[in-house]
Amino acid sequence: MAKSQPLSPTGQLLTIEDIRAFYDANPLPTSAIDVHFPLSQTMDGSWRTITNAMGEMNIAADPIQNKSSIPVSGRRGYKSVQGELATFGKAFEMDAADFERWHKLQENFARAQNADAAAQLLAFWDNDLANVRRALENERRYLGYSLISNGCSLEFAAANSPYLAGLAAMQYPVQTWQKVKTGTTWTNAAATIIDDIKAFFIDLPKSKGIRIRSVKVSGELFGYIRANTQVKSYCATLVMHLMSQNIPPSLETVNAMLAIYFGVDAIQIEIIDDQITRENADGSYTTSNPFNSIMAVGSPEPAVGRFEWKQIYTESPQRETYQSFFMVGSYKEEKDVPYGKVYGKANAFPAVDAYSHMVFLKTNADAW
Repeated sequence: MAKSQPLSPTGQLLTIEDIRAFYDANPLPTSAIDVHFPLSQTMDGSWRTITNAMGEMNIAADPIQNKSSIPVSGRRGYKSVQGELATFGKAFEMDAADFERWHKLQENFARAQNADAAAQLLAFWDNDLANVRRALENERRYLGYSLISNGCSLEFAAANSPYLAGLAAMQYPVQTWQKVKTGTTWTNAAATIIDDIKAFFIDLPKSKGIRIRSVKVSGELFGYIRANTQVKSYCATLVMHLMSQNIPPSLETVNAMLAIYFGVDAIQIEIIDDQITRENADGSYTTSNPFNSIMAVGSPEPAVGRFEWKQIYTESPQRETYQSFFMVGSYKEEKDVPYGKVYGKANAFPAVDAYSHMVFLKTNADAW
């Protein structure tokens, strides 16, 4: 942060310089969500897909006779899906005991004037700023991965999103052929997973003029994939000791096998293994992977859409600023009992541009 203590105009706990300095000094590394749902700013309060539903069809040109006009086709299959952005946020409060600790840290720094005292003073606020950013980024992951791993359908109920329960359910016009199921659950080591990959992620989409290159699965599901008898057998040609020692192959080994076995139709598996803690309606917390553990989701590329966000009107520019897709600020109230908080707020939602080119496979053999 920029200073050893914040300036304190009315209602301000931290200056925007403090906030910006922390985030500038502690940037987030690029992660999978940045590839799958890169940020995209919108000017209104809604999100919308932008990809032509038939945009990747390998359609040939029509023959033209001399002195004839060019044959014209309509924008076949073009659909733009849109919906409202969700507003979500997180705040971390500071009560009288926290203020007392803060003042003691200030006194300690004024007295000691050393690096350790300064570090303790800065860390007091850095934790809150880091937690605000983590909370907003985690909601971004929850929304994106929950949406695509449930067939591009997501309902906001009090049970899973108490603060988003009033938002309309998201239901993309996914076609029936895109929602498929296995004949045998992949938790069964005898399941023919390689055959399923070929049937559902290569042959089926190719019959529709689509090539699937990326298949996303949860870390839990990949555990069953790498322990599968057929998968280990196919990988054994690359690493011969696997069968004798019965060691499950790594993600790199499985992808190398798929690249060799399927050649130009090679599929690469991606693991989504985020563990996100969210607050329930009753105030309790649940930690889980937002990516549905029974689903394997195929797409032409690792990127499946964008995370669209709109800038929120800043009521108090002296204590609120923007970081990435969310607004972050602080608030201080000097009364009989002092109170303060550091908070973040966003108006955003994922848009799955590739929805019409994706395949959603239930690997537990249950019907949709």
